[in-house]
Amino acid sequence: MSWKTNCSTLLLLLLTFSARSKVGTAQAQSETAEQPGTAISSAASSPSLPAGSVKRTDTRVRGDYELGVGDLIHVSVWHEQELTQTAVVRPDGKISLPLAGEILVAGKTAVEAQSLVSNKLLYFITDPQVTISVLEIHSRQVFITGQVQRPGAYPLMGSVSVLQLIASAGGLTPYAHRKGIVILDAKNQAIAKFDYTNAIKGKVKVERPLQPGNTVVVP
Repeated sequence: MSWKTNCSTLLLLLLTFSARSKVGTAQAQSETAEQPGTAISSAASSPSLPAGSVKRTDTRVRGDYELGVGDLIHVSVWHEQELTQTAVVRPDGKISLPLAGEILVAGKTAVEAQSLVSNKLLYFITDPQVTISVLEIHSRQVFITGQVQRPGAYPLMGSVSVLQLIASAGGLTPYAHRKGIVILDAKNQAIAKFDYTNAIKGKVKVERPLQPGNTVVVP
């Protein structure tokens, strides 16, 4: 075999190797881009939740919302999976957590409850990172029934009027008696009437905010 033939063969092998390398690099980049979690996002800078964490279901809970009996909360302790739990606030206003024991959280905001749990865990863990999320609100609810699109129970966060509750329930049905709406207290006693027609016209100057346990009946 001549020297020129050897050179030609070597050059061909080099070109083939180079082409294959470029294809392999492109495929690797494509696979990396398709893998979940490889894209840069705003969440990448924050630590991931420990295994078994539950995502917060109601992101509208205000920071000043006070926990109450029956509320479902999630207590997450960073890097302490065995201490991460979902708990219901008991009738005595307390929750029970491993190591921390009994903690009174009713009447406290989530931030205040976090501080209480952290202080309890300081005896066992160095600088515990505690996060409390409100998953479900059961202590402060109002109810709406009758001729609305979505009757049922609704969490009461802050000041909510009858008109706002009706809007949350999807509005009235075509068969609703707009002038005959009745508000009941927690004992199902009628305490007020509500004229929807006047309310949407702005003729109701002062609308009483709903209280926990109130039921709005739309005939």
